[in-house]
Amino acid sequence: MTEKEYKRCISQALCPEYDAMLFPIEPEHSFSVTFETKMQKLIKQRNKPYYSMINTVGKRVAVIILALFVMSFTTVMSVEALRKPFLSFITNIFSSHSQIRSETDSSRVYPAAIENKYDISAGTQNYERTILYERKDCISIHYSKGNKVIDLEQHTVDSFDGNYNTEKTTTEHVDINGNDAVGWLDNHDYYTLIWNNGEYVIEINSNLDKTQLIEIARSVQKAQ
Repeated sequence: MTEKEYKRCISQALCPEYDAMLFPIEPEHSFSVTFETKMQKLIKQRNKPYYSMINTVGKRVAVIILALFVMSFTTVMSVEALRKPFLSFITNIFSSHSQIRSETDSSRVYPAAIENKYDISAGTQNYERTILYERKDCISIHYSKGNKVIDLEQHTVDSFDGNYNTEKTTTEHVDINGNDAVGWLDNHDYYTLIWNNGEYVIEINSNLDKTQLIEIARSVQKAQ
């Protein structure tokens, strides 16, 4: 037997065994709805103006330390000075951001889950509308037209708790259909409004001007 014939015999004997050892080709993996929801939430958070302040462990630790440092000065600054009460909200103010949470009325019963959905009813003609995520306690809708964006979120009252970029700005009261809203323009020129409509907490922010956004916010109503 020649060397060439010997090599061919070896190849014919071993190739089937090698082929049997290879992993079969699997179909493309489909991620779960829960995973996709979390990814959409992360993407949305990354697009928020304040993301650059909290996108590393070091920055988050610094914010926590700063918060503890500020609160430790009880002899210089009272708790009331750090916590501004709004109708339905408490705002904890720090040097670079604010934490806003619901201050629920114990005499009222709010829905534990989103049963009635709210949406913008005017001012978004020709905008592209995308539902970023829809959960039991929160719905997030994104509108875009060119470089103009509007983000609308609906939260259950008990679940609402957010951190916002309020560096070098002042929060103000804005009337939204008889409800007292917390409003401010951040240092990225995004205006934000948050209010309790008596059923849910509504949050809307945009790079539109303040007057325009307030009118859009006043059009938010129960979706048909």
